[in-house]
Amino acid sequence: MNYTKNHRVGEINTNNKGIKMEIIEYISAIDILVKFHDGEFNIVHTSYLQFSKGLVKSPLFKSVLGVGYLGIGNYKTGKGKTPFLHYLVWTGMLDRCYNEKH
Repeated sequence: MNYTKNHRVGEINTNNKGIKMEIIEYISAIDILVKFHDGEFNIVHTSYLQFSKGLVKSPLFKSVLGVGYLGIGNYKTGKGKTPFLHYLVWTGMLDRCYNEKH
């Protein structure tokens, strides 16, 4: 079968958080643009392998207590398994504000 560079454009999958995502540009197997169907303008670069396994994370997915998200940009939560102090302070603030236990 002779595939063109754009043979995967329009392919849809669901990530492991249940969000539908679609390939909008296929540059190579290690460089694709994925658009999330989550009601936001949300496009990320990833690889086809990550896409096919559903491992692509939406930066606008509210993963912290259902209200906090990292956002679009080069944001890190920590290094290895050690979270950064500013991330712990931020999640602690959200926990105090939104966790019904507090």
